[in-house]
Amino acid sequence: MDGYEAAVVALNEAITLDPGSWVSRSYLGAAYMKLGRPDAALEPLLDSLDITADEKASRNWPTVQSAETLFLLGVAHRDLERPKQAAMALERGLGLDYSASWAPDAFAMLRNIYARLDRDETLERLNQALQGDPDDPAAYYLRGHLQAEMGLIVQAFEDFNRSWSLGSREHELFAARGQVAQLLGRQDDARNNFNQALKWDRQNARYHAYLAD
Repeated sequence: MDGYEAAVVALNEAITLDPGSWVSRSYLGAAYMKLGRPDAALEPLLDSLDITADEKASRNWPTVQSAETLFLLGVAHRDLERPKQAAMALERGLGLDYSASWAPDAFAMLRNIYARLDRDETLERLNQALQGDPDDPAAYYLRGHLQAEMGLIVQAFEDFNRSWSLGSREHELFAARGQVAQLLGRQDDARNNFNQALKWDRQNARYHAYLAD
């Protein structure tokens, strides 16, 4: 039996013994994802989030673990060709923990997913997210990226600045801010941002190309 198949058996047994365990359900979803079964991963991941939502009300909410579960849920939806549901799960996960080890993958996935979604609808969803939490650095970064794609360069630059001021240090943020600074004719800002991006990823040929422009 494959290691992940054995994990599925063991985790199902654990859930039978402790039906309220969000941890076992989240790990079960992760095991199904490793087995290439996103369809099977959905139920335990959603059940895990339901349980932690109840714990949120009792001030015992495992925020980091819920964020990772949302990331896994987003990947599952993406693999099942459900881009809107994937985007919503990934956005929620990043809103909880934008600096997690999986966060760069989530940001990259969202940039690709947004290209498949209606831009105005996505922008409205991010606007609503920021109305609910005006201090979410991930949402500002994502909205900035979307606005840059829509040609709203000034608004994008403002959102990237706001994301940075709230603590985001994602190297793609610096690269994106450098790009819009170039478009705004702010060459010194552009150069500074590309150099910051290179501090995080020195071998990135794209960043070097931006500086060479």
